[in-house]
Amino acid sequence: MAVTCDKFDARPVQPVLVIIRLPVAHRTVFHDETHHGHGMPLLAIDGKIGIEFATSCTMQLVSTSTIFDPPQPQPAKIPVLVVEDEPISRRALVALLDDSGYRPMPAASAEEALDLLAQGQYPGLALIDLDLPGMNGLEFIQWLRRFVPQITPVLVTATSRERIDLLRQEHQDILYVRKPIDYTRLLKLIEEHIRKFH
Repeated sequence: MAVTCDKFDARPVQPVLVIIRLPVAHRTVFHDETHHGHGMPLLAIDGKIGIEFATSCTMQLVSTSTIFDPPQPQPAKIPVLVVEDEPISRRALVALLDDSGYRPMPAASAEEALDLLAQGQYPGLALIDLDLPGMNGLEFIQWLRRFVPQITPVLVTATSRERIDLLRQEHQDILYVRKPIDYTRLLKLIEEHIRKFH
């Protein structure tokens, strides 16, 4: 590859910049073959060639090496299990978690959640609706406590405050979130209690 300039001007001038777009990132050394008869090495990185003089020149490509920049590793998203049988509520929680940097694992029932766990997908925290079809939320939490105690369960419910108070007396160590959900409070609770396995 050669780059040719039309005019030569040996007078001192301000530095100029010539941009050459290359199809891939290159580190390229050019020699200016006509600047006062001396070959002057010029460096091009990522397709940009910096020239600190104005001159009519023929620059010949003398050596090229492709720069391979390995992609920077992205932090793994911590999975959060969402067990909610109501589709709108489930989608809203999935969108909130995804936008907040988590990897949601949605399930419409405790049985679906068990299938996910059987596939080796272990979340750092589980949001579990209380009134689920089949195995209810408390039964699923008891199963988690017995077989996967490293998962932090959070019971999500729209039940009355009286029932929540009764549940708290019977299950003092369970975290609760009441519907309609305060998303700011929920995200704070997740951040405080999620367990990181990575």
